[in-house]
Amino acid sequence: MKNIGMIKKKRSVQGFFLLLIIFIIYYFFITSSNVSIVTIDKKMIEHNKNYIEVKFEGGMTKDIKVPKIVWPLIQENKTYLLKYRYNLIREPFLVKIQEV
Repeated sequence: MKNIGMIKKKRSVQGFFLLLIIFIIYYFFITSSNVSIVTIDKKMIEHNKNYIEVKFEGGMTKDIKVPKIVWPLIQENKTYLLKYRYNLIREPFLVKIQEV
């Protein structure tokens, strides 16, 4: 009986480490990152989340989620160097912003 308990405990530890490795691979290798110079078209609040609509140099627009602490510092119709990330599950979210 003692051996069965040890085997179950060992399997659960192995399962945890397998999930941890999958998460690390997902976060670092499947998450895409972009850096662009953009103009902030407008600031929006939807479903209690802050977003900015950015316009890229080619004319394309995209909504990007912004942290609440950065929200008041962003001004519309200004140009910024913007770094954001996204993946299949998460919408684009701001990582770094700097006024140009």
